[in-house]
Order: sequence, then structure tokens, then C-alpha cells
Amino acid sequence: MIKKFPFIVNNISPDIALGNITFEFNLDGFSFQDLNFNFEYERKNRNRYLKGQSIKTATKLIPKLSFVQSHHFQEVFSLAVEDIYNVKIPDRAKILRMIILEIERISASLLFLSAISSSLGFETFRYWVLKDRENFLSVLKTFKKDENILNDIIVPGGIKKTIYNVEIERLNEFLEKYFERILLDYEKIFFKNISLISKTKNFGVFKKEILRKNNATGLLLRSCGIKFDLRKNAPYEMYKRVDFPIYNFEISDLYNRILSLYLEIKNSITIIKSSLKLLNETSDENILEIIDYEEKIGNRFSFKRIEGVNGELSIYLEVIDSKIEHIKFTSPSFINGLLLMNKLEGDYKLFDIPAIYSSLFIVPMEVYL
Repeated sequence: MIKKFPFIVNNISPDIALGNITFEFNLDGFSFQDLNFNFEYERKNRNRYLKGQSIKTATKLIPKLSFVQSHHFQEVFSLAVEDIYNVKIPDRAKILRMIILEIERISASLLFLSAISSSLGFETFRYWVLKDRENFLSVLKTFKKDENILNDIIVPGGIKKTIYNVEIERLNEFLEKYFERILLDYEKIFFKNISLISKTKNFGVFKKEILRKNNATGLLLRSCGIKFDLRKNAPYEMYKRVDFPIYNFEISDLYNRILSLYLEIKNSITIIKSSLKLLNETSDENILEIIDYEEKIGNRFSFKRIEGVNGELSIYLEVIDSKIEHIKFTSPSFINGLLLMNKLEGDYKLFDIPAIYSSLFIVPMEVYL
């Protein structure tokens, strides 16, 4: 029997992201046989809004593509533009970009943790991580000198706003005096909680072969024992100059996917602190290389990929006469949201769906880009 239930309901305009999401499944008693997510309002190609726009205009619009990894979209777009115009950005700008990206990675991991903990009934922990996420968003707002988190700061050529040393010192102090200590409490109260382990261990398992076959990336791929991270395997900016481990597990169950978020956060802190050291060793104070878009371009098109907050984020960009002829982003949310839920093996109930869904790190507005 096919049933259709609302999963996320927002009574808003279809032109605004995060519309209605429903799931449809064949029901056998209280268990589902197969499952399909229907991202109703999300089924639109936002790339068409960017076609024909100038690079400068698109730079303003790109951050609005995702509220979870806005800066990663800015980063991959900027890398493509810089490739097309043969621009080398200053080392200081590269390091600052890395710091911004890793702050956003921590922020996204906390957001995913809040969704997972809520679906499992850990409401106190959910509000805790959301409060800490607000602290990281405040850091980004300070860097931008703007309250709007979806405004651009990573732009083609480097960094748009000057980030002062006092702001960097404040970030370092926040990490050392507060957040690194709080992580130890996270571990004791949530990640090593016997109730969490009993609910999630060997539950919601995806086999390694299934994840490989369906081109899973990022956290999902690492959660099944495949050591792959674009920051190490195909480094961009100055990631090759920082050292951090690539964790991996034997099996991609719900617990290991949750634990991977904790390890992602720890890695991001390591990268930020290493980047701060690199920043102190860099004498160049320049943060922006001005690009003349009227000059003849070196390449007509570019393909770039980076390690997004939930996997590989890529762009194909084609430019003619400083205007976008073609642009296509690909986010792992498409694969995670549409291909993987039906690959679960075992008997799962309706109330299992929210936790498993949350552990796939899907950003609804990124499913159809």
C-alpha cells in the first residue's frame, strides 16, 4: 500500500527555498518496503537564474544557494572564475578562506547534530549545539562586518573584507578557552552515552559497495572505511600545508555517521589552528587581487570541486564576454537525498525514518541545483 506523508511543511512561497518535503513508501504493517523523498518546491533548477548574469552579479547571488554551506559555494565559484581568468590570489587570502570554510564546516556539523539528536529524543543536547552554532555564526558575521550571514566574503580574487588581527585572536581564544573544552563534555554526555549507542549501533547500515556504486562522498564515504577527502587527495588553497587525520570506520551505521560529525569538528579545529600559525608566518598583507573582467580570458570554461560540509561540491562554469553562459553546481545532497534511502537493508519502522534521514546530511535546498 503506497502512503504519502509530510516530512517538512512550510506554508511559504514556492520561490523560497525549503518548501514542502514529503516521503512516499510502500507500507507493510508498520514497516516500509521502499521509500522515496519528494522535494516538491525544491524541484527547480536555480542555475537558470544565474545564466546571462555578469560575474560581479553572480558573486552576490551565489551565497544565497545554501544556508548551510554558503561560503563553500562562494569558494568553488571563486576557484572556477580564478581559473578562467588565470588569477593567482595572495597567500593570506588563501589562509583566511580556509579559516572561514572550516568555521562553516563546524557550524554545519553542529546543525546536523541538532537534527539527529532531536530525531533520537536528545532535546537538551540539540539546544546546546544550536547555541554553540550561533557562536560560530557570530564569528562569521564579525569577519563580514555584516549581520547577514548570506552575504559574500569569499569572492573571485580573494577575500572581500579585511579581517583584523584582533578578530583572529578572538576566534583563537574562543576555541581554546571554550569550545575545545565543551567538546569533551559533548563526548561524555552524548557521544559516549550508552542510550545513544544502544539506539544507533549496527542500525541504519549502508554497505560499502552501495555507497561506492551510488557515488557517495564526504562523511558518508569515510563512515564506511574509505579514506577520501578532497582537502588531502586533491588539495586546494593551502590545505596541503596543514596536517589532519582522515578517520574511517568499519561499517557505515547510524552511530558511526553521528560520530563522524564529532571527528569532523575536531579536524576543523586542527586546521583552523594550523591556519592561524600559517597566517602569522605570512608577511603579505594583501587579501584581494582585482580581476579585470573586460580582459581576454585565459580559458572559456572551468570545472572545480572542493570538500563541502557533506561531501564533494563541484561546479562547471562557462563564461563568454564576462557573462555566464553555463553554470552547474552538483551537491552530494542530490545523491544522499534521492538515491540512498532505498538502499537500506533490514526491517525499519516509520519512526526510524527521521534519524536515518538526518544522518545522511541532506540539505533540501541543494538537492535540485
